[in-house]
Amino acid sequence: MAFPSDYTYKVPLTTDSSQVASNESNFPYYFDLANISDSQFWNNVQSDGGDLRVSTNSDGSNQIPLEVAAIDTASQTGEIHFKDSTDSASNKTYYLWWEDTTGAVSQPAATDPNGRNAVWSRYLAVYHLNETSGSTAVDSTGSNDGTYQGNLPTPVDGLLTNAQHIQGTSDYVSVPSIDTGGKGWVQNIFHFDDLGTPRAFNFDWVFQDGSLSVEDNGNNQDEFYWRY
Repeated sequence: MAFPSDYTYKVPLTTDSSQVASNESNFPYYFDLANISDSQFWNNVQSDGGDLRVSTNSDGSNQIPLEVAAIDTASQTGEIHFKDSTDSASNKTYYLWWEDTTGAVSQPAATDPNGRNAVWSRYLAVYHLNETSGSTAVDSTGSNDGTYQGNLPTPVDGLLTNAQHIQGTSDYVSVPSIDTGGKGWVQNIFHFDDLGTPRAFNFDWVFQDGSLSVEDNGNNQDEFYWRY
């Protein structure tokens, strides 16, 4: 069960440098698996994505950190994130690998140098909010798992994969105390019931008493879907 010697398939993923604003190190790339139309991928990849690997070269000798946030082989959808530097001057090509010929395998441990936590090494917390059961809102940095409150988790279709339907009163996610060092930002996607299309909004994010909440500045009190 060795990568890449026991692997069968790979497909190149190429960035478009014209869409890269600046050079960044330790940058988490996002790739939508629905963009893969090759039947070899969906017919052979493990249903849990445990065999997926990403490398920066075609022989697989330079593996890089990867998180399989979601995969559904039946609907041929999924969400992965991998970490590398960006390049605003030249396109970069990565290789997505699948199917270990020796049998079923798992993703590297979350704490492995090529595992989930390493993808988000620049972040304090990352919540995909795609859980369908249980009470834990997993933090993909491995440091600050949250706890669903109220009626959560209430999974719905999100812009990427699963999301949570938060009704705006008793539903929220409690999180540990997170020291932002006086600065930081939150990336989020909201889908208001009366607007129909996911879009970005400006909100005040509040860390208080171990809870992460959102204030809408008096602009809208409707229900929303919170992605991350």
